[in-house]
Amino acid sequence: MNKTARDTVLGEKRHVTSKISDNCRFIGFGLLALYYTIMSSEHGFGLEIRTLHSLVIQGIGVAGALAVVFDYLQYVFGYFSVNQALAREDNNYDANSCAYKARAFLFYAKQIAAGFGALLVVWVIATAALKAL
Repeated sequence: MNKTARDTVLGEKRHVTSKISDNCRFIGFGLLALYYTIMSSEHGFGLEIRTLHSLVIQGIGVAGALAVVFDYLQYVFGYFSVNQALAREDNNYDANSCAYKARAFLFYAKQIAAGFGALLVVWVIATAALKAL
């Protein structure tokens, strides 16, 4: 692959990775907002959902919190891995360093947390909709 094509592909990878991170962050905060809305509801639909699906609602809150925390920690470990790369003579990442591995792990972990939380929301909505039929 020539340098121009590689630069184009790497640019697209940066763009897509950034969008994935943004979406995980938005989903995480959305899950937390939904969790707090349901947990603070004193009557109506929120109270009913909380009563019927207490454990699932707790899971939504945990998944949202984990997605946000994992997103933050990914950037913290990214900061350390960049500093380590800059300290190296060749300025390349050390793929065996703890910071580099943690950064990669957290990128996937936040996607799993956000996806799991979103699936829980779909499950709660689907069961409520089926019950209403």
